[in-house]
Amino acid sequence: KAEQRFEQVLSIMRKQKQPNLGLMAITYNSRGHMLRMQAQEAAKAGDLATAERQRRKAFDDFTASLEIYEHMPADSQPTGRVKIVELNFCMLEFDRGRIEEAAAHCKAAKALQEQQSDEPDVHGLGALQYLARIEAYRGNEDDAIAMLREAIARGTPRMTALMRIDLASLLWEDRAHHEEASTLVQEARASMEGETNSEDRQKADTWLREHPL
Repeated sequence: KAEQRFEQVLSIMRKQKQPNLGLMAITYNSRGHMLRMQAQEAAKAGDLATAERQRRKAFDDFTASLEIYEHMPADSQPTGRVKIVELNFCMLEFDRGRIEEAAAHCKAAKALQEQQSDEPDVHGLGALQYLARIEAYRGNEDDAIAMLREAIARGTPRMTALMRIDLASLLWEDRAHHEEASTLVQEARASMEGETNSEDRQKADTWLREHPL
């Protein structure tokens, strides 16, 4: 099992007198990400017990990763790496319905992105996307729409494809925006041309099929 292989690697690192802390933090984060993906698959299959078990394990791994980074000297903390863990933590907490915790981690990821550059990378955009999802969850659809429009304007078509689908779903609530919503998803799908087995492309196809003009 991949989970066991990760544990073997981490066990070796823990036994070292001077382990590579950065590599250890990356390994915890990578395993946490894998566990979150497994939880999503279990949830889709209706195995909620396994989903929650894997999410708890992912929580522990993301916590361990952040704790390692927090104990590093401030001038040696890898901002980009920490940002990725914060985003992964945000997505995990959102999956679990822990909205306030998700928002805190997304805001941390967004702040780290702003320290790095005015132009967000895929992880910085991911933080913006989840902040918008959180606002929509809270019932603040107008704020979510504004946030998604801003994020889409700052990224490439492929980087913002899922945001276009999110925005389209919010806009579809108003019949006056049906055409714009459909165009957004068509643009998202066009950016995935050639990705025949892409789950993202399947989402776009499903959306267009379920929302005919």
